[in-house]
Amino acid sequence: REASATVTVKLLAGTPSILIAQPADHAYIGPAGGDTFAVSGTFQAAAGSSVDVNGSTATVTGNSYSATIPFATGAGGITPVVARVTEPGGTSGVAAIVVTKLSAAPKVLESFPAPNAVEVDPGALLLVLFSAPMDRASLSPGSPGGAFRLEDASGTQVSGTLYLDKDVITFAPAALLTRGGSYTIRVTTAAKDVAGRALASEYTAGFTVGTTAPSIPPVLAPVGAAFCGQTITIKGTAPAGAV
Repeated sequence: REASATVTVKLLAGTPSILIAQPADHAYIGPAGGDTFAVSGTFQAAAGSSVDVNGSTATVTGNSYSATIPFATGAGGITPVVARVTEPGGTSGVAAIVVTKLSAAPKVLESFPAPNAVEVDPGALLLVLFSAPMDRASLSPGSPGGAFRLEDASGTQVSGTLYLDKDVITFAPAALLTRGGSYTIRVTTAAKDVAGRALASEYTAGFTVGTTAPSIPPVLAPVGAAFCGQTITIKGTAPAGAV
């Protein structure tokens, strides 16, 4: 069976509109600019219209505007930006974005396997969690100066595929790790966040792969009904010494 739906969009002639061109929506901004940042864009409205950004009057030149506004001081460094154009008759148009200020140099918060972990499964995926969204080009093992490496006991780099989801690296080795082998996760200070700041200090985490597969698989406890966005706790049991 087929289903269809229609939507009617009506353009109201003469309605004022405004666009925020810089910064981009969901942009990350480093600390170099201090406590303020520039906002600019264009608008379409009647002659004599005014523009304000987060309540501050913007400089208008023709159909363009610019303003310098402070970062919000709340947790997370997130600043909503609302630009409003208002015509002499009171009719207005609005545009909104969100930017994030990264105030501290990025660092590694944790990794899997954890430092000094033992009995790691040879088919395990490696994870590294950072304190800020990272620049993939600076991390990629295949790029010149790539900051992420998985090394075997001799220091030789292990090939594989790296995936980055904002602040989390997932690394899939190209082949199973050697049972009983020792490996090191290394992230050098060549790693940069999306604002271009280098990792505060090099991170290393050595671990050892298990020599045998566990004879008893882990067991997960049943999870009750949940909905998207809800935080749930995963519990279960595993043999002693398992990772």
